[in-house]
Amino acid sequence: MVKKLSTLAYMCSLLMGLMVVINVIESFSNSNDAIFSSRLLMSLLWIFPCFMQFFYTYKTASVIGLAEYKPTESLDDYAMNDMELTDEIVQNGFWLKGFATINSIVLCFYFLNVFSSLLNYISSLFDSRPWFEKIYLFVSILLALFVLPTVLYNLRTFNISRVRREAE
Repeated sequence: MVKKLSTLAYMCSLLMGLMVVINVIESFSNSNDAIFSSRLLMSLLWIFPCFMQFFYTYKTASVIGLAEYKPTESLDDYAMNDMELTDEIVQNGFWLKGFATINSIVLCFYFLNVFSSLLNYISSLFDSRPWFEKIYLFVSILLALFVLPTVLYNLRTFNISRVRREAE
């Protein structure tokens, strides 16, 4: 289940990246300075959650398949006494937990924003708008669909702790 959620989280980060690209292209195609600056600002705001989510998913998805860490006397004694330990305990650090928290909050607000105006987004897809805006609206709706599995993935892997076996 978590492997499928990690794939959906990757897709969410790629869709956020696509939103950045669409906003940059749209901002350079408009000659109005106010529209240019607002679109460029939106692009810069979306680039950070995009990279943070991709990095978080990459780091946590690589340890999902490892054995789950269960505290045992011998493993903890080896780790505390700096004895020769062939196993490494892998856990999310402060930065990864921060990435997961920030991204989950940003994505929840994005979902609420799109969901509250979903009917307007869908009706705008069939209006006589430029094709570029229709692509933007479609990607926005698609991204909103990937938000919930991504937030679920972030919550399920927030306190992940696994044991990586060293090669002997």
